[in-house]
Formats: sequence, C-alpha cells, structure tokens
Amino acid sequence: MELRQLEYLNLSSNDFQDSHIPEFLGSLTNLKYLDLSSCVFGGEIPTLFGSLSHLRYLNL
Repeated sequence: MELRQLEYLNLSSNDFQDSHIPEFLGSLTNLKYLDLSSCVFGGEIPTLFGSLSHLRYLNL
C-alpha cells in the first residue's frame, strides 16, 4: 500500500472486533495522528509502530 504522504488517519468507532491492528499502519512513516479508539481490536500493538517517528497523537 503506497500511502507515504498520509499524515492523519481516524478509524475510530469501527467494529473491527476479533481483528488485530494491521501491521501496515506501522509503515506510514509520515503519520502524525492516528485514532483507533473504540475499534475493539485484539492482540498486541505491532512492533512497526516504533518506527512512527512523526506520530504526535495516538489513541487506542
């Protein structure tokens, strides 16, 4: 997925129950804002999230 310039992503309040947080979100290196609140994700936070050096807001 080629979303290199994406800075703002709000997926809050979606019913992703029994799903894991997608690994590819960790490759969105220009991401500054990520809202995944009220999504009912399961599992662990992907390791690639450590690469989101521009991230200023994260809501899980």
